[in-house]
Amino acid sequence: MTNLIPQRLALLIDIDNGRAGTIDGVLAELERYGRCDLRLGFGDFERTSAAWREACVRCAIEPRHYPALPMGAKNAADIAIVITAMDLLHGGSVDGFAIVSSDTDFVRLAARVREAGLPIYGFGPWKTSERFRKACTRFFFVENLVPAATEYSSSAAHPPLLDVRSASDEIRRAITRLHPGVGGWIAVDDLERELIRQAPDFDPRSYGKPMLLELLKAQKRLNLSQHPVGHWRVRIATKRRTVGDDVAHNAG
Repeated sequence: MTNLIPQRLALLIDIDNGRAGTIDGVLAELERYGRCDLRLGFGDFERTSAAWREACVRCAIEPRHYPALPMGAKNAADIAIVITAMDLLHGGSVDGFAIVSSDTDFVRLAARVREAGLPIYGFGPWKTSERFRKACTRFFFVENLVPAATEYSSSAAHPPLLDVRSASDEIRRAITRLHPGVGGWIAVDDLERELIRQAPDFDPRSYGKPMLLELLKAQKRLNLSQHPVGHWRVRIATKRRTVGDDVAHNAG
């Protein structure tokens, strides 16, 4: 783990706007970015499902109960999440945040965390507003994180959210931004960083592919080349090819 990856993450869960069956996938994803020892769940635990209460016990999530307010009043749990995040931010006890919610009320919170120089990872369903998704350092659709049915979740793996062909324009634009000239090679790792920089919710799993390399192989009119030391690079094909040659795997 490099110094660029935060070691201490605070996970703040909007229980009223999340599904208990996705929490295992969220925690597994966060392991890639740091250690998530502080796990807080905010919501009306008198009304929440038994699944959430069980998940809090099993996943060491500290429940923080906030009764639902009258219709039209501001959600008390949302306010508590913002206050808690600000306390942690100013206390300097964490290196980054993760929020599980689909609520647009957290757009400004995400922006404030980034202004302070810390990353914020968002998790929510496909319906989550674009404003919140773009406000995060990274945003993950929970549909991509749900594994096959387990003893804790009856949800089956979600089908791809997007058609694999729909990624073509976004990928080609990113390659062109990195190398405006014709036929220039781009490291696949650099391309992935550029795609995420432009769209924090970019994820090959949304297209049914486990990683970017597999998504690139499924695109037309791209050349792929593997360096002798193992690194992959990609470029836009400079001439029309047959379908079988749309993605070329060249040595060197």
